[in-house]
Amino acid sequence: MILDELVYHLQKAKKYNKATDIITNEAEKLGYRDISNTIKLWEMAYNINDYIPNNSRLRILDNLTNFYQIKGNIEETDFYLEKLLKETECGKNLEYYIKAKEYQSEALFNNNRIDELYKEVEELEHTSNTYDYQEGKIFAHVIRAKLLIRDLEIDTAIENINKALYLCDKYGIDRNLAQLYNLYGLANYFIGNKELALDFFKKSISYCQKGNKAYVMVIPINNIANVYADSYGDLEKSLEYQSECLEISMKYGFQHFTKRILNNIGENYIELLDYDKALEHIEESRIIADKTNDINLAFLSSINLGYVYFAINQFSKAYRVFTFLEKINFTNSISDTEIKHQYYNFLGEFYYRFGKLDLAQKYSKIARDFFKEYNIKDYLKAETRLIYVKYQLNVDVDKEDINCIIDQFNKTKMIHGRSSFILTMSKLALINGDKDLLNMMMGLYDDFDYDNKSDLLDYNYKIIKLLLNTSEETLNKADEILNRNIYSELLKAEIDYRIYLGLQYINMGSYSKALRQFLEAIEGLHKIVRNLPDNDLKDSLLLSKNPDFINEQIIFILEKGFKKDVSKVLNKNTSIKEFNRYFDIAKVIDSLSKREYYDILYYHDSNANIMSITDLLSSISDNSKENLKLILNYAARETIAKRGMIIKIDEETESFKPLVSLNSDDKIPDEIILLNSLKGKESFLYNKNIKDYNKLKFGNMFSNDITAAVCLPIRVSDNLSYEKVERRKTGLDKDYKLVGYLYLETDRIINRFDMDSYTIISSLTSLIYLNIENDKLKRISTTDKVTGTYTRKYFEEKLDKILEFYKENDSSFSLLMIDIDRFKIINDTYGHLKGDEVLFTIGKTLLNSVRESDFVGRYGGEEYLVLLNHTNIEEGLKIASKIRQNIEGIKFPGIERTITISIGMSQYPIHSEDKNDLIYKADQALYYAKEVLGRNRISLWNSCMDNASNKADKLTGLITGDSIRDNQNILAIAEISYMNVEDRPFEEKTFDFLGRLNEIVGGETASLITYDDNKPVKKITRIRKDTAWANNDFINYKLINKVIQTRVGESFIDWENVEIDENNMEDPNWQAVLIVPIIKDRHLKAVVYITAPLKEKEFDSMDLNISILLSNIFVGSIK
Repeated sequence: MILDELVYHLQKAKKYNKATDIITNEAEKLGYRDISNTIKLWEMAYNINDYIPNNSRLRILDNLTNFYQIKGNIEETDFYLEKLLKETECGKNLEYYIKAKEYQSEALFNNNRIDELYKEVEELEHTSNTYDYQEGKIFAHVIRAKLLIRDLEIDTAIENINKALYLCDKYGIDRNLAQLYNLYGLANYFIGNKELALDFFKKSISYCQKGNKAYVMVIPINNIANVYADSYGDLEKSLEYQSECLEISMKYGFQHFTKRILNNIGENYIELLDYDKALEHIEESRIIADKTNDINLAFLSSINLGYVYFAINQFSKAYRVFTFLEKINFTNSISDTEIKHQYYNFLGEFYYRFGKLDLAQKYSKIARDFFKEYNIKDYLKAETRLIYVKYQLNVDVDKEDINCIIDQFNKTKMIHGRSSFILTMSKLALINGDKDLLNMMMGLYDDFDYDNKSDLLDYNYKIIKLLLNTSEETLNKADEILNRNIYSELLKAEIDYRIYLGLQYINMGSYSKALRQFLEAIEGLHKIVRNLPDNDLKDSLLLSKNPDFINEQIIFILEKGFKKDVSKVLNKNTSIKEFNRYFDIAKVIDSLSKREYYDILYYHDSNANIMSITDLLSSISDNSKENLKLILNYAARETIAKRGMIIKIDEETESFKPLVSLNSDDKIPDEIILLNSLKGKESFLYNKNIKDYNKLKFGNMFSNDITAAVCLPIRVSDNLSYEKVERRKTGLDKDYKLVGYLYLETDRIINRFDMDSYTIISSLTSLIYLNIENDKLKRISTTDKVTGTYTRKYFEEKLDKILEFYKENDSSFSLLMIDIDRFKIINDTYGHLKGDEVLFTIGKTLLNSVRESDFVGRYGGEEYLVLLNHTNIEEGLKIASKIRQNIEGIKFPGIERTITISIGMSQYPIHSEDKNDLIYKADQALYYAKEVLGRNRISLWNSCMDNASNKADKLTGLITGDSIRDNQNILAIAEISYMNVEDRPFEEKTFDFLGRLNEIVGGETASLITYDDNKPVKKITRIRKDTAWANNDFINYKLINKVIQTRVGESFIDWENVEIDENNMEDPNWQAVLIVPIIKDRHLKAVVYITAPLKEKEFDSMDLNISILLSNIFVGSIK
């Protein structure tokens, strides 16, 4: 603000040069520490550049171009660069001409406009030679070296670097030394001199430090990280350097470098098999690359995204990456040699994954030969793939070749890469029955010591280890592990394991288990190919899994194990191009009896014996919620649904609320929202794989991932009897009241979403309605009328039952005690009706802030209890924080002040296993949150709180944890302490003292009332930010006398001494008041009286404690 004012007045006085000098000096001081504000200053200088000399204008344009390019702002960079080039064309100013060419060359290089860049180099060389300008000659060599390294013409690149270094040495020019040594490092890196490369990168860093160029320093640091990753395979070391790079780039806002570092970090996470982190970093890099029009990085980051998508078996996304890369490669002709070969390596992976082994072999060989000398990471990626291809083409794999790869891995720190190779070869050997190779590979895996085992690899290893033993017990264990598979990365491998398991079960005559394995294998294939638009790739992938063999095994199982006539089940003449007909799962399922397919698909389900509505009715109890779960599970088994829920429509809000759901998935499907928006009271059945059920009017609202769905409205006639008679006479339809929906869906082709199942589950809607109504009646009897939460009695009953459950099961829960801050003020100010409205809204917000499995109850008054099931301390505090923020964000109509809550939390079983003790400790923590931390806080119970109510923390107000407030407090203590020794009039000191108090506690007025013999003598008042004394005629001496009697400072709400505004009678200006007695030698010397409008502020314990402390210090100034 001061700078703005100064510049404004200088411009008014037409002192433009002076204004520009001041702004640019400030900008240079700020430099790279805060690029955004630095740019603002240079922009400010630019806005007056019409009045300043040419050299100053060039300096401004240079800095704006530089900083915008580093930030990655393309439009702004181009705007100022164009002006800078125009101002310096034809060598008008050689210094800034060279700088303009630097920025231009960087932009052309990143945009892959190489032909234009060569022309610019030639122009630069011509101009530099014409004017014999050495810096221009040096920079021309820099650009040429960079382009030559890019094309891997290393010898010629080094010649240019040496020529540039000679000129630097001869003419004492060190501006480009950091860049030149970085290029020297790159040149050596590409010819395999990794040690020398590291030395040159470190030398580059030292020149960056000498020139105080943090923004340039990230380049050689990032290159060091690449050497450790690519040449040594030391990914952890690489990540250390990359983290340092990212920290510098993020700190200074160097988006230009940040995007590259993010991609490199993501690449390392791919090798470490941490695909979530890889995806997070690479996607962010790709977004910035697109935003900054960096085609090379967009291309490279897309390659890495493709690897991630393949790793997590999202083949359709990997295909989209492939088409993007193909388009860019065709239209822009990526000519960077290394990036081109990264692309070839990806193509090797792409075609391998899709079963096109000849193309996979072709591109993998190209990549392998290129990376062999300098990039061990990408070399091994290609070489291991070639081994897989060779093995799958039934070419004998020389065990020496395998040992050679293992030896190369051992020379690096690529532990996960080595393990992945061993386990992949183990899997291939397993499914091909190559016992010698299998034993060799598993022996190698067992021989290694692993410090940081990957959960994914360990999971894979366990499955292969179990499959080595063909006893039914171990096969069943492998099957259980596959059924619990949480790794999308294992989907493709799981298909192979399923086929292998199916064959083993056939051998031992377990036909139900065998059939399930082959059905699951087909399901896995379907997941991979279902969204692929390229039929050729889809077919090659499917054919790589030998689909004819899978069908043959299913036919054999049905004939041999289930005595079925397969001619009526499978169409043996269908092409693989018609996936759903080739693997006609619906006919397979229909050919089985209910008992048979239950045994196949639900052998692990304890409720699988409920096979009919009669069985279901016999299992119904008086627990409506459990009944609804039984009904939903039965409906899911009938349709073989993967996801489903029974949804209730809230009568007041018309919103949806899931009553029960499969797999604890409470997210309301979009299809239900759409159906309701259509006012749909009709049911629907959708199955994309059955011709009759995929052309309904609701079919187009499903995503490609949903294979089948059914939705049944739960409704009841809403007419009175005489209305029904009249409607029959008129022929009108009945009017139905919609209560909710039964919704089921699946993304699997193994399902029974057909008319038979539809008819069965349609008959369940009346039973669902009765149980919803019973549940509603139970809720009414157990729900607090004001808050809409459970009554205290019912909550404690639930808590007793929950404690019994948790004592038998090893888990934990969090208990929250919640209190509305200053609720009495709301009741007293706005009345009890408004208070009840607040209680209800907060109760509703609490219910909406927790899960269906959690419990919320009213404990009494304005207090609530919340039980968070199956949460640890960290999760409990996270939910508590969400609750606190949700409440703070509520806008209550007619209430100006923000309403907040305080929360205390105790944890089972850490803090106690006793109900009353847990409630007591949550209450203690709540007290601490309110009285010690100062309200609107969350506190976790600890043993130091035992006597919290008797010992308010005297440091509260001094040490708050808020660094800004703590610094203000410390400064105030120092200033007021200094007042005591200053030789100044008492009134002047008091004026400053009261001003400081107002500032610290947020008061509007602060008064000091001096006393003699317990009688007020003089009152002096200061209003916030006023520079003169003021009057305060509204001092409540009743409150002061109360404090004098106790001699203890206290905060109040003054309901009496209110200045009435006749124009605003409904909103009296009630005051928050803070009163502190000042005692000296046991005598009352003065009283500090601070006020603030209650609508703005309410003083808390922090305010009181700091006021007491400052007043006790100021007592030294009172005679």
